[in-house]
Amino acid sequence: MMIRSMKPDRHSATAVMMAVVRAYHTLAPKPHVFEDAVAPRLVTDAERQTLVRTSTEQARAFDPAFASSCTDPDALVRRGLQLGAAVAPLARARFVEARLEDALAAGATQYVIVGAGLETFAFRRQELATRLRVIEIDHPATSAFKQERVAAAGLATPENLHYVTADLERESVADALARAPFDRAARTFFAWPGVTMYLSREAVLATLASIAKVSASGSRLVFDYWTPAAFAPDAPPRVRFVAERARALGEPVCANLDPATLASDLSNVGLVLASDLGPAEIQAQLLADAPDFRAVECWHFAECRHDS
Repeated sequence: MMIRSMKPDRHSATAVMMAVVRAYHTLAPKPHVFEDAVAPRLVTDAERQTLVRTSTEQARAFDPAFASSCTDPDALVRRGLQLGAAVAPLARARFVEARLEDALAAGATQYVIVGAGLETFAFRRQELATRLRVIEIDHPATSAFKQERVAAAGLATPENLHYVTADLERESVADALARAPFDRAARTFFAWPGVTMYLSREAVLATLASIAKVSASGSRLVFDYWTPAAFAPDAPPRVRFVAERARALGEPVCANLDPATLASDLSNVGLVLASDLGPAEIQAQLLADAPDFRAVECWHFAECRHDS
């Protein structure tokens, strides 16, 4: 079951870029869509410069009038972040943690992140250490890379954080959690961010089914996905930009879920769709206080729950 199209011994390049986006955005002038004070400690100057080049390219592509008159390089980068594809992971991070807060209020005591990348939640929210177990599942190469970056930054791993390495091409989320300090009877919040678009439809549904299999009643899952329109010949420029960049990084994207059938697909694997936010809803609910940031077309954020 393929979780990412990546070489067995190579960490995820897109996971690094998502951390760079969070880091750069956090240090930029407000308003912020999402703040991650730990991310700047996990990325390098060279990685930041890659984002600068990419965002500058996007600013020139998506707002040529502004780009032609702008004399401030930092302002040009910020404009690229506002109009480019980086809006999606920033809004997604805000969505995930807002839904996590709801889950905590409803009694969740475990947080499982599937495809965690350079996630920093456990480091940022150490006040939750005694009430929330955090389990990060990722490819061995990416998990090792993250732990190396954490050590290099001088960060102590919180006691409630548990790393689980898994090659999800060969085993399921349920199998991976069997090796973790995971309580199947406990209400759990699962996050599966930035992964579905790298998988086949069969792999997506199998992963959803695996998560449902180990979920206690009342558990929740959030994930994001691209609609089929993202892969049409007339797909929006920002979406094409992301697809082309992912392909260049060796992590190509594909179509697998459709808003028209999502509720049925989830029902078939034992989950209930709670919400499915398209670009308009993402703009209204997650970007209203940062209106210069424009939600990315064809990109949806979904939440579902397990009722048994």
